[in-house]
Amino acid sequence: MVNLAGAADVGVETDPAKLVGQPVDIAPSAYEYRADRKAGDNQPESWLALMWSANQPLNKPLDVSAPAIKGVVCGLLWEEIRPVQQLELTWATDANGCCGSGA
Repeated sequence: MVNLAGAADVGVETDPAKLVGQPVDIAPSAYEYRADRKAGDNQPESWLALMWSANQPLNKPLDVSAPAIKGVVCGLLWEEIRPVQQLELTWATDANGCCGSGA
């Protein structure tokens, strides 16, 4: 069970239905890719998320001209395994920045 509510509740099982619609900051523990950065300013690990998502081999250079890569605005990759298959992200109308960074 992943508890997205906060570090203070680590180890406490939470009913996922109670977490639906609750705000959570998922970016601080992830490698973050942002398309508005220079390639070298993105952490090397963040490129793995793009390669995996675009079904590109991880043992070859990234094909930055692939449509699946060009369409990415922001990406997050966690180092540890998360038993979560899908997250639905929504932004408040007054939100700015990418991936929770506020920048």
